Amino acid sequence: MKVNSKKDLRRQKIERLLKSNLKKRKIFQNKLKKKINERFIRPLD
Repeated sequence: MKVNSKKDLRRQKIERLLKSNLKKRKIFQNKLKKKINERFIRPLD
């Protein structure tokens, strides 16, 4: 029983980490897109 709960806890922790990681990556990608767009929109200036 204890071993199982430990595994479950670890799995939950990993899932949480993955979810937060996904959120951060989305935010980061959005920032990158904005930067790239700015560069491509004004390359002639």
